[in-house]
Amino acid sequence: MIIFLVLAAIDLETKRVDTIEVRPRLELAEEGSGPGRARVRLEFDLIGPNPIELNGPRLEDAFDAWRVRIASSSWSEGRLTRSILLDQIKPGQLPLPGFVLRVRSSASANWQELSWPEPLAEPRTVSRIEVTPSTAPESMGWWPWIIAVITLIMTIIAWKTRSGLATTELDAETEALAALDQSTPDEVERVLRRYVSRRFGIDAFAFTRSELLTAIAGRVNAADALLEEALQRCEEARYGGLPDQGQAARLARQYVAKMGLIEKMAKNESVDKDCRCFGRKSI
Repeated sequence: MIIFLVLAAIDLETKRVDTIEVRPRLELAEEGSGPGRARVRLEFDLIGPNPIELNGPRLEDAFDAWRVRIASSSWSEGRLTRSILLDQIKPGQLPLPGFVLRVRSSASANWQELSWPEPLAEPRTVSRIEVTPSTAPESMGWWPWIIAVITLIMTIIAWKTRSGLATTELDAETEALAALDQSTPDEVERVLRRYVSRRFGIDAFAFTRSELLTAIAGRVNAADALLEEALQRCEEARYGGLPDQGQAARLARQYVAKMGLIEKMAKNESVDKDCRCFGRKSI
């Protein structure tokens, strides 16, 4: 069993590349999707000239025990903020993985990599503690609260384990179609990348649009054009200011539905082939 206790947000080491400054922050940890699994939120603030482009993060996870999910992204003048969730998918006492970001100041600039190999061991600024005289009796400080929080978390995890509660994960197609209902272009892109990650077993968030299409090229050619058009529509709505009017979500639903149909047809063909082989052997 692994328990993270974070009483407040922790500002990790600020790093700079060219004209971009990246400020990562580790926020509250909580119980994950099952016993002995944790969930941690990371937030990145990128400050620099417009437009700022961010790719990732990519995990440096030697145990392959964590999964990254983008929770939200927002843009404002001179600032890009991305919030992600790290879900522990393997139970046990496992370290928080390092992560790598790729950033650039424009579409024509080269990608630059920034890495935090050991987030909890990174140097960070800690405010000096001021000690003031007090006539009150000495107290135990925060320790009773810390012990109470740890006890509460352990009690909840033990109760869920005994009661046999389990989280049933939706299949990739059902999850994506449900999430695409009334989605903005940013949400559509996030849902598509998560779907492709689950469908093809790759980290789709670590690729640009062209890199992603190259990575899955030849696997399901009949649906590639829909994916490319949907991602392009998302980028045009984000960077070009073009009105979307639900077109990105419509294209994304068509892509996911077509992928589901292709998968069902492939399974039916496999079953028919097995039946024919069995019939020949029985004669």
